[in-house]
Amino acid sequence: MFHENVVMGAQVLAFPGWSDPGFVIYFALSCIMGFVLMYAIIVCTNHNSALTTTVVGVLKVVQFNLCNFCFTEIINKKYINKVLFLVFATL
Repeated sequence: MFHENVVMGAQVLAFPGWSDPGFVIYFALSCIMGFVLMYAIIVCTNHNSALTTTVVGVLKVVQFNLCNFCFTEIINKKYINKVLFLVFATL
């Protein structure tokens, strides 16, 4: 198992995208935002109950998916997905 991890680590380091500054910036921001999201979930769970955190998260996803389905059938599909994501993700 250790040998497999070493080989996988070598493959990760050999990835050609590491020399692209844009990729590195986006990768770093993705890691930071993942940390912020996990920290926010932990703080929310400590402040509320775990059940409340889970139910609110599921309801936000259901609400977004329903509104996304309804509005994309009616309105032009160019930018509505991004607008709906921004609106309902902040609720």
